Amino acid sequence: MSGEPREPDDVLDALARAFRELPAPPPARELDAEDEVTRRAVAWMAAAFRAQSPASSAPPAAILARTAQPAPRERRIWRPLAAAAAVLVLLGGALLLADHVLHPRAAMLPVAPVAQAPETGIPGPDTTPPEITPPAAPASGVVAVAEDHLELRSGPVRMLLFLNAPPSSREDLR
Repeated sequence: MSGEPREPDDVLDALARAFRELPAPPPARELDAEDEVTRRAVAWMAAAFRAQSPASSAPPAAILARTAQPAPRERRIWRPLAAAAAVLVLLGGALLLADHVLHPRAAMLPVAPVAQAPETGIPGPDTTPPEITPPAAPASGVVAVAEDHLELRSGPVRMLLFLNAPPSSREDLR
């Protein structure tokens, strides 16, 4: 919620009045039939609700008048803080300007020297690749054909394809 006062809204006020005038729904059970703890809890809630419900939905004029103007103490606090912040910004800018005028920086930073390893006289590893002749690739195509399988080759890859034989009778298996 903001601290600003609420403008009166006739439609909302009329709705709130109409809601307050509605009859309360009948209880599902009578309160006299409940135990003592429940009756005390209901009485406490009813008293708390009555204490919290406002007389009307619009705040009183005295509250509106008080919230429309900030408290005098709040007005006094922010002005010195704003002045102190402005002074700090001005001093920081002046110090930065003085640092640049008194200590001019070079346009480019000097290049840092690169470290050199001393000569040791030990030969380094041979980095030339060895000469390797790849083996001759075998021809691609069909290698073998049988009744139950077919063998194919493509370079170093061989593939066996097993063919489904027609179902035989049990007597042929013996």
